[in-house]
Amino acid sequence: MAAKLIVNADDFGYSWETTEGIIRVFEKGIVTSTTLIVNGFFFEKAVKYAKDNRRLSVGIHLNLTSGKAISEKNRIFTIIQKNGIFWKNPLDLTMKLISKKINTAHVERELEAQICRFLDTGLIPSHIDSHGHVHLLPMILPIVIKIAHKYKIRRIRIPLEPLLFNKTLKNYLLNKAQFRILHLNLLCLWAMKIIEKAGMVTTDSFYGTSFSGKLNKTVFLSILDNIKTGVVEIMCHPGVSNKSLWGNLSDELELLSDSSMIAEIKKRNIDLISYNDL
Repeated sequence: MAAKLIVNADDFGYSWETTEGIIRVFEKGIVTSTTLIVNGFFFEKAVKYAKDNRRLSVGIHLNLTSGKAISEKNRIFTIIQKNGIFWKNPLDLTMKLISKKINTAHVERELEAQICRFLDTGLIPSHIDSHGHVHLLPMILPIVIKIAHKYKIRRIRIPLEPLLFNKTLKNYLLNKAQFRILHLNLLCLWAMKIIEKAGMVTTDSFYGTSFSGKLNKTVFLSILDNIKTGVVEIMCHPGVSNKSLWGNLSDELELLSDSSMIAEIKKRNIDLISYNDL
């Protein structure tokens, strides 16, 4: 039986650069799935494109660490700064959760508002993932599952990634990156039991966090060589500019626009699917 591959592009609607990049690689046929960030600057353009191209599987990219919250400030004030902007990054969010400076009711209120904004477009979310994988945090995952059940969303990303899946890739992984992936994997192992008990569905394996912003042909082909069975997700961040915190978006755009990559996938007897097919 052929292995199955989902190539998911994160941050649809975040900016013109990422939105345009995702559109281009979807039209080339390699990216089958994306996740929409509802507080993005190009949210409306992303929604229109998704409605015009129903083959594109669109999930929701929950966000608690970038840009402005969509809820009223006075109802979620512990998860934002005075200007309405989220706290800077997942580490800030985690530390404030641990120190109980964040009211989890505010987290639930904002995440539900984001899902409702998505549903108000008329689109049906294929799955849930999040900016910086914050949906895996122990104080947040139960909230995400509760909301997912409420709105009948049954698929979720678990970014459990091999630390060193191919010897040729050792040069791409710094010790700091390996430590970060190890920490994330521990969260994933805990989260998998929770989501299985909740009756939610995920992929069998995942690639992308180690090489976020550094996905190139060598990495991509090595990932394909490592895919033997099951359903695998590759996370990517294509864009038309390299002006990003996430790395070389245009390099990923070039890779994922290369028609020869489709041939490489087929040569390995791997079927391209989307999250909608899970």
